[in-house]
Amino acid sequence: MENANILAMRQDAYSIMERLPEWKLKELLSYLQSIDEPEDIEAVRKKKHEAFLRLEQLRRPIPDLDDEKELAEWREEEFGNANNAGGVFAPFPEL
Repeated sequence: MENANILAMRQDAYSIMERLPEWKLKELLSYLQSIDEPEDIEAVRKKKHEAFLRLEQLRRPIPDLDDEKELAEWREEEFGNANNAGGVFAPFPEL
């Protein structure tokens, strides 16, 4: 019974492949070859770990930031004196 299901799935796959344009068939073939390659799990883990270590070397410390001060400076640059004295953002004057 299981072999019949597999045979039916293969026939479905073949009929789909027969309708594909050449460029899609090339992409499908490339994908199938990539999943058919034996995968050495340890080699993949090692490669990913080495990539992570390279990224870690690029990391730089960020100086301590005063969020409130940064926000106030940005608001001043962006909106000028649109802030009221209480430090609450008020973009429009009261009518």
